[in-house]
Amino acid sequence: LRSIFPDDGEAIDRAYTLAHRTHFKYTTGTYYFPASTPPHPGPDADTAENWSFFLEAFPPPRDFPLPETHPEGGGNLNGYFRWYAREGLRLRLRDRDPRAELLGDNPVVLDEHLVARAACSCSPERV
Repeated sequence: LRSIFPDDGEAIDRAYTLAHRTHFKYTTGTYYFPASTPPHPGPDADTAENWSFFLEAFPPPRDFPLPETHPEGGGNLNGYFRWYAREGLRLRLRDRDPRAELLGDNPVVLDEHLVARAACSCSPERV
């Protein structure tokens, strides 16, 4: 580091001292998320009870419009966070791209739109 930052010797010395005073141990092999278990914990469980559990355990922001029934797949952890991420993205695009409302809730269309924007790295007007 001294060869890379020759003018920062004092900062490197302080970082070294601090690193040697710090005692931290990583625990591996332990899964901490989620901290609680839904009513139907199976990976393929897609139930209204799980949907309600996830909404309470990981509540979305107030501006997320909640569907009247749980969306397909939303009754398991992966499906809930897929819905959460897509809904957040849809709301974010709504403010940046006037066509975002035309995309609706169809994730295939939404994903294709994002791929097109990322591929050309251009403004929404050029997509």
